[in-house]
Amino acid sequence: MSVTTVVQPSDRPVEAWEDPLRGPIRWRTLLSKGLTDSDSITCGIAMLSPGDHFVEHRHRESELYFGIAGEVEVMVDGVAHTLRPETALFIPGDALHGIPKVGEEVRFLYAFAVDAFEAVTYVFPAEVP
Repeated sequence: MSVTTVVQPSDRPVEAWEDPLRGPIRWRTLLSKGLTDSDSITCGIAMLSPGDHFVEHRHRESELYFGIAGEVEVMVDGVAHTLRPETALFIPGDALHGIPKVGEEVRFLYAFAVDAFEAVTYVFPAEVP
């Protein structure tokens, strides 16, 4: 059963993928069933530093990005979209998307309408046999 949940980003650990082919993106998971007493939504704060990138990928679920700090171009199915503070970007399910290069510190909220982060299967083209 889910309950009202309040989470401070600073209370959550910084996470990253161990595979460098996915890019050096880091994040703090804020809401995810199993970590928090919540369900039906998973979200967190993604963080990138100058020179970082987030390799293009896809997943079945639609995703929301909401800019918090910095400005960056997000590629979605070959089209560049500017993400900046207080801007929302809806990414349709199965759309190929990523961030080719970061010029300044960037932070954005990401959200999926799923119970837990583990329910999202990321597909990176370089990992497909």
